[in-house]
Amino acid sequence: MYGRFLAEVNSLSPSIVNYLNNQLDLPPSLSVATPDREATFSEYRKNILNYLGFSKYDDEAQARLQIWLKQQASQAHLPEELFLRAERYLLAERVVLPGTSVLERLIISVCSETHEQLFEVLCVRLTPELRTAIDNLLGVQSGDQRSLFFLLKEYPTSVTISSIQSYLERYWKLEETGISSLEAQCVDPAFIDYLYKLAYR
Repeated sequence: MYGRFLAEVNSLSPSIVNYLNNQLDLPPSLSVATPDREATFSEYRKNILNYLGFSKYDDEAQARLQIWLKQQASQAHLPEELFLRAERYLLAERVVLPGTSVLERLIISVCSETHEQLFEVLCVRLTPELRTAIDNLLGVQSGDQRSLFFLLKEYPTSVTISSIQSYLERYWKLEETGISSLEAQCVDPAFIDYLYKLAYR
């Protein structure tokens, strides 16, 4: 159910414990009798893994997971989207899930590296003129309080003709940069969606 061993077995509901006791022909009890020796505890875990056909999360399993994560990250999935996917992938591979922090660190590391490569590919495709135009979007012009980029993120204040005209003017200023021509030659539609999510936030 959890994909990993529970640290505190006696935090289980007594109904679950007795359900298992019934399967194992053991008398009812309110707790789980854990062995005193660590070696015995390890042996129990090993037997359970063998019975279920699971393997430990080791260097080999991590290497396979890294390859899978790179493929997913190249499709521009956000790190938070990949956490549950990675858990499902490991369970499908019948690998015991590592600790949450271990998985999070690996996902963030792989995503950062992969997305940086995607950004570099995208940056190479920007013409000098387009780079200058983007810089101008981010800069605050003389007499203005906010950049055009900031204004593009604002929601309309009201549904009026003047408000619509204002937004159309901003749209045409954006079009004048030539940025829409970049979309056709961009890396992947999923990456465009990823950039949209970043800009939206």
